[in-house]
Amino acid sequence: MSTFSVQLEVPTFIEAGLADGSMERVGGVIRNRESENNEVIAWVRQVGQVGQTVESSRDLIENVMRSAGLSAPTVLNLLTSVMPLVNIAMAGYSLLDIISDIRTQNAAIERIYERIEEEFVQDRMANLVAALETGELWDKVNDPAYKRDHIGRMTDRLHEAVAHLREDFQDVLSFERSPENLARALRFQVMLIHVATMIVRGYMELNEDRLALEWLSSIMRGQRERTRRLVLALLGSHTAVYFHESVSDEIYERYLDIERWLRGKRDVLQDLVRNNRKRFWDEDAIDILYVHVPVNRKELDNTPFYTETIPLAEFAIENYQRLEGFGHELKSMSSSFKEWESIGSDQTGDHNGYVLLVNEALAQ
Repeated sequence: MSTFSVQLEVPTFIEAGLADGSMERVGGVIRNRESENNEVIAWVRQVGQVGQTVESSRDLIENVMRSAGLSAPTVLNLLTSVMPLVNIAMAGYSLLDIISDIRTQNAAIERIYERIEEEFVQDRMANLVAALETGELWDKVNDPAYKRDHIGRMTDRLHEAVAHLREDFQDVLSFERSPENLARALRFQVMLIHVATMIVRGYMELNEDRLALEWLSSIMRGQRERTRRLVLALLGSHTAVYFHESVSDEIYERYLDIERWLRGKRDVLQDLVRNNRKRFWDEDAIDILYVHVPVNRKELDNTPFYTETIPLAEFAIENYQRLEGFGHELKSMSSSFKEWESIGSDQTGDHNGYVLLVNEALAQ
């Protein structure tokens, strides 16, 4: 039987492992890259209601992200921005919490529908709204048979909502690739992840662990490709611009981190130089890249497009990695979901927020 310890700070050996690359953070889990199966050694766990101890919760997550190599501006942006971000911890985050997040995102998407092309009609969200209402009723029902019926109907409607959200994401991404439209695509990405997580939680409530994992694996494959397409659109088609002398070292380093995720490796400079070397001297490309329409060169320093799009790309990647972390968490469960969800909840005292659950057997 695995033993777990609950930490309010990142243990020294994990901090060192993240720094030297022997461990990696994927969303809310930390894996040992030197083990045979990349075993998960720690999980970010939510206990109580986040918000009562904001500082301690934020400090923990900030330290995890910094130790994993994210730049200080990126970490700050992810922690403080108003852009949509998926919850980092799955266990301890109830179905009603997910419903609340989806309702928040749904309100933002309804405002998008009001502003863009006619083919985006608000009744596209009818299945999602019905699913949320069914999920809320589920929480109030005590009879096991009725609960199963409610969860079954909820997941059916959510599957239909996912199909619509995929189409909406594709349509938004096909419009003019302005920062505003790309931010809209990011909202659809977040909604897709929330709905996918809700389906997984529904299956887990039905004790259908196999279905939950199969569904999550399926949605992750498609979601990675959608995230990749969104990130490429955000970077622009001529990435030589990030090597231009006017681009700050901070933006350059953040760009390299994004390319590392896209290419799945740490050493990306050789590939980037090979791909971009003909563009390094293309003055017309540089003019166009700094804004989304050609402008006089004197205006370039005042309107760099990447100040909006680089943060959006970071959000898109972080959201996908949090979904990926949910998958690793489910695969690493050592007990039933209900038991797994409760581990550590009796050891946190009055702390309401995020903690780090560490597998002591793998910490040796």
